[in-house]
Amino acid sequence: MINLFQKNQDRKKKQQLWRGIVMRAQQDGDSSLNHLLEDAEVGSAKTPWMVAAAVACVFLVLGLWFINSPSYLKEPELKTVFADTASISKLVLANGDTILLDNLETVTAELANVMDEHGQLDFRKWNVDSPLGKEQWIETGRGRQQQVILADGTAVWLNAFSKITFPASFEGDTREVQVEGEVYFEVAPNKEKPFIVHTPQQQVRVLGTHFNTRNYANEQMGSVTLLEGKVEISNAQQKALQLAPAEQFVSNKTQGTQYVQLLQNPTAVVAWKEGDFYFEDASPQMIIQELERWYPVKIKLKEADRGKKISGRIKRKGSMQEVVDMLHFFDIDLLIQKEE
Repeated sequence: MINLFQKNQDRKKKQQLWRGIVMRAQQDGDSSLNHLLEDAEVGSAKTPWMVAAAVACVFLVLGLWFINSPSYLKEPELKTVFADTASISKLVLANGDTILLDNLETVTAELANVMDEHGQLDFRKWNVDSPLGKEQWIETGRGRQQQVILADGTAVWLNAFSKITFPASFEGDTREVQVEGEVYFEVAPNKEKPFIVHTPQQQVRVLGTHFNTRNYANEQMGSVTLLEGKVEISNAQQKALQLAPAEQFVSNKTQGTQYVQLLQNPTAVVAWKEGDFYFEDASPQMIIQELERWYPVKIKLKEADRGKKISGRIKRKGSMQEVVDMLHFFDIDLLIQKEE
């Protein structure tokens, strides 16, 4: 305000000086300088309004910036952020009926027969004669997992934001399901009926085995990890290949490349099934994607160092603050917003 007042006083002095020069010229019969006085007076009339408008614009922009600027969570708030309890998992039946698996009030009497006290679904108890019992799918929400036993006795675990489509009973010469996201299988042996898992990138053919598939739509890499037994992987672009225990098939969905690697600790791949986050040579971006599938937050890197690799293990039941502390140990700082 002091600067504006001083500038205004200086401007008045300049105007008085010009007025004196123009009036002396007029007295001498010279009117060629009259326009200078007129321009100065018009400019003087406009200047206060222009200054006021400019000041108003500045305050408006600052106000909008403060209103719309992101509000990042601090340590006390991060300690209160846990797995997303507001999200839901659901079962959609062949007739289109939707059952919210996290809301027992929506569970029908028929489904109650196949659900235990822990929410696990056992479709060996499903009434296959029911018109609803042909094909259905299960989808998990953020921060949710779901365990299912299929009609043949195959045990299935779905990680957060994952989906499986399956029949109530397996008919014909094969047992086939479709999956998205991350799903772990312990397949019931049946040499007469091979078990086939279809993912968006390939199909996995097994007889009896334990393996994990991971194929999230927002991730560049997909994988199949074998823990026990033998699987055969194929797609339209490749010849069928077999995995041995502790081997992992990795495909790059954008580049079309693929390879097989031997894992020193293959059980780490399914640590999520036991309620853990397990990161092994993971990039910050991979970790962010994993955390956003579990906590009701949006995350950005405070520092744009995407070349780091992080390894660590921490319980999923902990708060967001515990994860942040672990990453801070690796000099990875996050900016976290609560998602409403």
